[in-house]
Amino acid sequence: MAPRKIPNTVTFDDAEDEIRFTIAALKADPDTGDLVASTDDWMSIVDTARAEWRTCRQAIADTDAGRIVANHRFDMACTRFGDELYLAVGKDSSSRRWTQHFDRAVSRFVRMPLGKQLGRVLGWLSQSTDEVLARHRDKLELWTGKVKAALEATGATAIVRGRAWIGRETMAESLTAARDGLFETLAARARERDLGRDWPDIFFRKTPGRDEPAPGGEGGGIPPTDSPA
Repeated sequence: MAPRKIPNTVTFDDAEDEIRFTIAALKADPDTGDLVASTDDWMSIVDTARAEWRTCRQAIADTDAGRIVANHRFDMACTRFGDELYLAVGKDSSSRRWTQHFDRAVSRFVRMPLGKQLGRVLGWLSQSTDEVLARHRDKLELWTGKVKAALEATGATAIVRGRAWIGRETMAESLTAARDGLFETLAARARERDLGRDWPDIFFRKTPGRDEPAPGGEGGGIPPTDSPA
């Protein structure tokens, strides 16, 4: 009976443990010492996928942190502009000078969805000539640029996640194929040396490892920290 298929949800640590067990069993049996060399590249298969996963996790962390920092500083810039403008209009929130910039209290304005808030501020910067805005323009332009870049980077992480997941699938498929090949060699040797039908099975772990979900998931976020990175 061939060894079980390695699932693409296997953790890297468990994939390595599968390999270590097989290598140790090959070393322990007097009829298989010469087969140890056939596993020489197995760990590199895991290493490649692990490196891709680590790159994915770092990219997601960088993107999430960049977006959070940019959002906070953007809110600060909007709040400072709004507070000064509110005083400039005599705290009259119905004045046209106010409403052409804010349709709600500043505290509520900075809580709207980030993309919508960005669009509103870009509108001010392209259309408004208010003297208060002029004093805050540099900061607003700086952080609108940072927010725009952060939102674009967030969308781009989908590509990184996809690449990392393909790497895990490739790892699982490659290890499964390698283990199947070794099993066939062991089965042939068992027939040649009358070692029994069950003998090839002892070189593979019987208990499957833990599973873990795909990277990121909806809404972004860092993939599980269990063992992949």
